[in-house]
Amino acid sequence: MLKKIGVIALTCSILFSVNVFADQKQVLEEEWNYTFEEEKEWLEELDVEDDDIKVLENLFNEALKKDTDEAWKNYDEYLNKLLPEDMEDDFDIEEEKEWLEELQVSQADMSALETLFNEAIALEEADKFDEADVKWTAYEEILEKYYDAFEFTFDDEVEWLKEMGVSDADVSALETLFNEAIALEEADKFDEADVKWAAYEEILEKYYDAFEFTFDDEVEWLKEMGVSDADMSALETLFNEAIALEEADKFDEADVKWAAYEEILEKYYDAFEFTFDDEVEWLKEIGVTDADIVALKTFYNDAIALEEADKMDEAEKKWIAFDEILDKYEDAFDEEEDYSVEEEKAWLKEIGVSDADIDTLVLLFNEALVLEEAEKFEEAENKWVTYDEILDKYFDLEDME
Repeated sequence: MLKKIGVIALTCSILFSVNVFADQKQVLEEEWNYTFEEEKEWLEELDVEDDDIKVLENLFNEALKKDTDEAWKNYDEYLNKLLPEDMEDDFDIEEEKEWLEELQVSQADMSALETLFNEAIALEEADKFDEADVKWTAYEEILEKYYDAFEFTFDDEVEWLKEMGVSDADVSALETLFNEAIALEEADKFDEADVKWAAYEEILEKYYDAFEFTFDDEVEWLKEMGVSDADMSALETLFNEAIALEEADKFDEADVKWAAYEEILEKYYDAFEFTFDDEVEWLKEIGVTDADIVALKTFYNDAIALEEADKMDEAEKKWIAFDEILDKYEDAFDEEEDYSVEEEKAWLKEIGVSDADIDTLVLLFNEALVLEEAEKFEEAENKWVTYDEILDKYFDLEDME
């Protein structure tokens, strides 16, 4: 979400920066009190040199003072020399469509939005800004009805914050900042909202460092999918390059790497088709009724189909309904998880595990369970990985016999 807000903010900055003339300036100055500080932020994001920023600031302030087309033109000409050549060309309706689909915009409205978008851009390129504003207003009016229906709340954040190990105190602080930021944005107080988002990110920063996601976390399920060694190596390279680019705030370049990553995986997705039938056996074991299994299968297949159509928000609703059915079997889950170390020891002896390794495995087993109960799932996973590594040598021996 934060990334999207940043992209939208940057886009708006570009639209208000490039080709800004006197009539626009008056609106910005009187209605929005627009200053060069707002320009400076996104110029720094584009790595514009400090000396060039100073020149632009002087030209900007001079244009505000003189209030002439010529003064604004001087500013724009200098600015355009600093922007990447393909910056304006790169921004088109296709970049809008992804998040419009997330808003569940209808096909009819999508078509109308595309027409208005292209007309507005064409009018701006022809320096017909008043006419372009009419198109943008119509564009926004169509979107308004979707904004109301697409309410993003802090509850949507909580699950992954807990997965990152964010403390209850910090979750509470984040919720306060989140709600304040949203309220300020709804009141068009974007500068004040940015302060809240910055404080929100500062709290998260300490968890980002601790919650380092590496390619090693991917390897196990990639192997289960049968990914070849050559593709595994290529995926690791692309993964690490993408993460490095994201850390450098180069999200467009990172997206290219992720796209290449997904292209490699696509051929394995087709071969590794996971269906609801793979779920049925353990659902029956925990006592799920036939009626609930039918309902779960419907939600499961709907969710998968929506994900394949990139309708992630709709898919999420199906998964929530899926989980709600499972929640009533929570007691059965607890019974399943109440697997004791004594039961573990019995089958370890059956497969010929040495006493020394059994002692180590029992220790790891208990530590992993304690960590899971404390919701420290990453640390628990490390224990299970070590546990599996010890067991692997015994499974290999069984295979050889």
